[in-house]
Amino acid sequence: YVSVRLASAHFFSRATLTNFSDDKGFLINAASDKQVLIRIPANSALRNLKTDEAFAALQTNVNDADVRVRVSALRALRSFAYEKAEPLLL
Repeated sequence: YVSVRLASAHFFSRATLTNFSDDKGFLINAASDKQVLIRIPANSALRNLKTDEAFAALQTNVNDADVRVRVSALRALRSFAYEKAEPLLL
């Protein structure tokens, strides 16, 4: 099942879909997956959601133990209003 979650997270991180709200629960859960390699693309996918739930997941991942997850979360924050993301960036 790890390979399916990984493939799904990568798909949504690269997709240019603007409305995939049906899958947002998967992406929110994937952002807190125990596998680091799933959390990274899940962060990238959350940039397309632009919801409060997506922002909260990214906010959590900014403090992740793995630096790769932190960097991917910070990159995804570019899609949110600067005023909202500024405290996390500083």
